[in-house]
Amino acid sequence: MNSQQDGDTCLEFPENAKPAIVAALNIWSTVLNSPVPIRVSVCWARLDARTLAQAGPTDFVENGNILRPVALANALAGRDILPNSTDIEVTINSTALWHLDPQNPIPAAQSTTHFDLTTNLLHELAHGFGFFSTEEAGAGIALWGNGSLNSPYDTFLQDANGNALTNRAVYPNNSLALLNAFRSNQVVFNGAQARAANAGRPVSIHSPSPYEEGSSISHVAEAVFGRDINNINRLMSPRAFWGDRNHNPGPIAIAMLRDIGWGTVPVPVTPPGVAVLRAPNGVATATPTYQWNAVLNAADYLLRVTNSSTNAVVFQQWVMASAAACQTAVCSYKPTLTLPIGSYRWQVQARGAGGTGALSTAMNFTIRPTTVPPASTPSYPTGTITNRSPAFTWSAANTAADYYLQIINRTTGAALYQAWVTNAQAGCATGTVCRFSRTLSVGNYMWRIMPRNVVGNGPASAYLNFTVQ
Repeated sequence: MNSQQDGDTCLEFPENAKPAIVAALNIWSTVLNSPVPIRVSVCWARLDARTLAQAGPTDFVENGNILRPVALANALAGRDILPNSTDIEVTINSTALWHLDPQNPIPAAQSTTHFDLTTNLLHELAHGFGFFSTEEAGAGIALWGNGSLNSPYDTFLQDANGNALTNRAVYPNNSLALLNAFRSNQVVFNGAQARAANAGRPVSIHSPSPYEEGSSISHVAEAVFGRDINNINRLMSPRAFWGDRNHNPGPIAIAMLRDIGWGTVPVPVTPPGVAVLRAPNGVATATPTYQWNAVLNAADYLLRVTNSSTNAVVFQQWVMASAAACQTAVCSYKPTLTLPIGSYRWQVQARGAGGTGALSTAMNFTIRPTTVPPASTPSYPTGTITNRSPAFTWSAANTAADYYLQIINRTTGAALYQAWVTNAQAGCATGTVCRFSRTLSVGNYMWRIMPRNVVGNGPASAYLNFTVQ
């Protein structure tokens, strides 16, 4: 974080705001390919109250009469053209009321006062990627800010008659004609991919009258896309709204960025990295939600759950990144699977256009019961028997870990045996009946059984009487 950025003094960046930055970067990383890391400098500063945030490229690379933002130029060249500088600068207004949590909705109490930081960062980063015009307007004239040069975005701008706004023969630089176009309410972005994303029509660009500095031309039309909080393409409209949490760039904005050059960046040929698991870890519910950190360039993930006792795979499925909401930096997926009580381990493996990454380190969790076990029913021995080493037999109780077996001499009242017997000792894990043998003398006896699990003791059974002859 810089101490100065574009003349603004950068304050200490709050730790609880950093996850929103990571979330916004991760969302764009699932949309745009770049073989070169994109360096972003973020500043937390006091801005004018009318400005929530601002961003743009730190530099440009000239190619013919086109000025490409450095992040796009690097991606197209496949190398870092300006290795000693950042590519995008973002400044966030420290005085604005921000919703900082990228994982959860804006609370109802903040819906008319707070802006979503991740949403606004997504918008500003798009400008840094090249979603901007070099236009300027002055007293009665308009011009392209770089004279004979334009941004890639500029080259797709047209008037209602299909004339390119960059055609100096129709719209001379430093002219009233160009200003009138900028405030005509009829400017469109006419790229092939943008048209395809907009039902075959060019995309309406924000070009109101009067001209709005900072908003006109570099955004989609507010009147078309921005006034409906349910419009999936509203992110790149010029105005932000309280309570609007929109973590989807929208198909039109993505298509426009692809038109200006991001669509021709080579797809990465290296497989994605290894996922870092987050939860479940330790004790979990029977229907856990699996969470892991999103992996750069991953299109989907293999989720595998294994029973630790038997090593049997109980769940294995490829999950699309979108289905796990990985655009929010942390993937979260809850399969329609109810696990029985036991110990498990789970792993994730990322897959993308460049291949399949390595399987993650396993994370362990345990499903425990939430109530005491039900009663067990003793069945043998009963009545008169001649076997002096009977196998005490009772029904296995669901969720029970062990059983308290009590054998009492009915003549003397003495307890001949009272101890906890595990599932393994009684063979309960292999069936619905438990058996545990004890050697007895001739006499009259009674016995009962009581199950137990981690929650506590279940109900004790009634005594069963028997006689050994």
